[in-house]
Amino acid sequence: MALRLRTLLAAAWVEAFVKTTGSLGLHVHARLEPDRAAGLARSLAGRLAREDSEGVADVRDPVSRKRRVLVDWRQSSRRALTIVPYSLRATDEPRVATPVT
Repeated sequence: MALRLRTLLAAAWVEAFVKTTGSLGLHVHARLEPDRAAGLARSLAGRLAREDSEGVADVRDPVSRKRRVLVDWRQSSRRALTIVPYSLRATDEPRVATPVT
């Protein structure tokens, strides 16, 4: 799904990069003005959820999304915390956030 999102961003002339989180998911990074980022992220998350309602969700509630992939557009806010590439996670088993090519 992250690669699909990167393709949609490329169609909007936005260069994006995918990386692992060092945990369970993937992050898609793109250089956007903060005012544009949240709206575009929400719009694309909704589009992906509509195109594949069986496999994608744009709501965080675990009961509502069941086993679907969450496209978490809320991570596009200024207050969101993300781990930078090649950072170690503070877990019992060290994991690393790495770029995906």
